[in-house]
Amino acid sequence: MDKHVQYDHETAEFIDLEGNKIKGLYGAGIAYPEKVVDPEGNVEFAVGLAKFMKYLKRVVPDWNGHGKIRVETRTRL
Repeated sequence: MDKHVQYDHETAEFIDLEGNKIKGLYGAGIAYPEKVVDPEGNVEFAVGLAKFMKYLKRVVPDWNGHGKIRVETRTRL
């Protein structure tokens, strides 16, 4: 059986043929760059160490499940 997965260049996640995210499988770096769109609508892939680090800082919290956690602070009276 021929199996393929797709890479999501915006979230760094892999998706199976049924459209489901493959839990725990992510990619970033020269083989898996972020897809970006400039203000004029041109699409390119962000390649370069600084761009990879920026991409990782954005997506890694979601890999760990911390990307959407709301932190509440309480004040003592």
